[in-house]
Amino acid sequence: MTAVTMPRYSIVVPFFNEVASIQPLLAPAVRVLRSLPGGFEALLVDDGSTDGTARELDAVAADEPRRRVIRLDRNGGPAADCRAASPNAAESNSRAVRRPRPAI
Repeated sequence: MTAVTMPRYSIVVPFFNEVASIQPLLAPAVRVLRSLPGGFEALLVDDGSTDGTARELDAVAADEPRRRVIRLDRNGGPAADCRAASPNAAESNSRAVRRPRPAI
């Protein structure tokens, strides 16, 4: 049995009808993430796209196991994307990025 290493970094990247932007955005981001110690995962959120974004995300996730696609059935905006991705982030990372609520 192979031990699974929890990534130190999780990034959430939302996409809505941005098929042409996927590769130009992810290539440099993954280069930087690969250089960091501790590993990473990229949670790619398809926010109800209708232009082929889902197909392209599946293609880029297929050749990089640290990329995972989360598909939403309708557009909810970036906040909804982050809420959808949070439970999917590695447990160690989701604890690390929580911030206390500001006082009102």
